[in-house]
Amino acid sequence: MTRVKICGLRRVDDALVATEAGADLLGLVFAPSRRQIDPVDAHNLVAEVRARTAAIFVGVFVNEDPSEINRIGRMCGLDYAQLSGTETDDIVDALDIPAVQVFHVGAGGVDSALAHRIETSRADLVMLDAWQQHSYGGTGKTFTWTGGSRITRPFLLAGGLHAENALAAVRAMEPWGLDVSSGVETAGEKDHRKIRDFVSRVQALTA
Repeated sequence: MTRVKICGLRRVDDALVATEAGADLLGLVFAPSRRQIDPVDAHNLVAEVRARTAAIFVGVFVNEDPSEINRIGRMCGLDYAQLSGTETDDIVDALDIPAVQVFHVGAGGVDSALAHRIETSRADLVMLDAWQQHSYGGTGKTFTWTGGSRITRPFLLAGGLHAENALAAVRAMEPWGLDVSSGVETAGEKDHRKIRDFVSRVQALTA
């Protein structure tokens, strides 16, 4: 079963819809972004959702000091810290919670050099996202889905995913999970119908 992470959540009702639909991971963005959430608001969201579900929360950071990641992780009760910048293994080692290390993939897909970096990462999970100049994710852009067979460890696939291309992404890359944000939005806000549709399609095609 391919897992699903719904990222960029800022409202309790959106997070509850995602968990009720069957999402496995919920992402909260603490890095500068239009989807950024304040740690106090994130703490309240996590508390409300956890009172009704067993949701797993991932905090998204970009080149943040590990002490600040640890502080926010404790404050909000995060299960994972997603490192979406240019963080090294030293940052992974300094965290109090498991890490998801993001690797940005260019137009050529996953080549042997990148595959080696991914394989040797000390993070608990890794993610492949599309490389975009001056951006660390959330752009709604895909990369060329090639080279997935070079990766032997479980990985999340992100970048430009939506319900209509999820099947092609899974067939091409065989990821452990899919990460979606803009693909389940309408006019910049999470769309409950799109969230349910995305999760149900992924569940159906990988059941």
